[in-house]
Amino acid sequence: MIARGSPAPCLCVLGLISLSMLVAHAQDPPAPPRPPVPPIFRALDLDGDGTLSAEEIDGAAAALKTLDADKDGTVSRAEAIGDFGRRPPPDPAATVARLMAFDKDKDGKLSPAELPDRMRALIDRADTNKDGVLDKAELTEYARRQQRPMPAPPAGNPP
Repeated sequence: MIARGSPAPCLCVLGLISLSMLVAHAQDPPAPPRPPVPPIFRALDLDGDGTLSAEEIDGAAAALKTLDADKDGTVSRAEAIGDFGRRPPPDPAATVARLMAFDKDKDGKLSPAELPDRMRALIDRADTNKDGVLDKAELTEYARRQQRPMPAPPAGNPP
């Protein structure tokens, strides 16, 4: 039994508040990834601080030459932009996990009622056994079909 006037109840309350703040903080979503830096800017920003100093601007010609991957004395559009702006194909397992988050009744299948209206057409596209629901195998196959190699940027400058 805690004696009246004892600091124990206050300490317990403070402990619970601290614990709830730790739990809430642990559940904060991760920060979104930073956008990629264009290869040209990466080449020019030698110290990586996100700004071009007077010295970096003065050295721009030499920095741009580092982009000439085929050493032909010119920097093509493909060399200048590299993979900038191209996203890798989505991982099928990650796609299935995101879609299965809609499985409200946790039966391992997605029914039209569990999907938002804008996504219900997915049933028609991915339901290979035509039972009206999507299971993980069907979603995995659909996600694999959606993976396409990313086209390379056109070489040189467009007309």
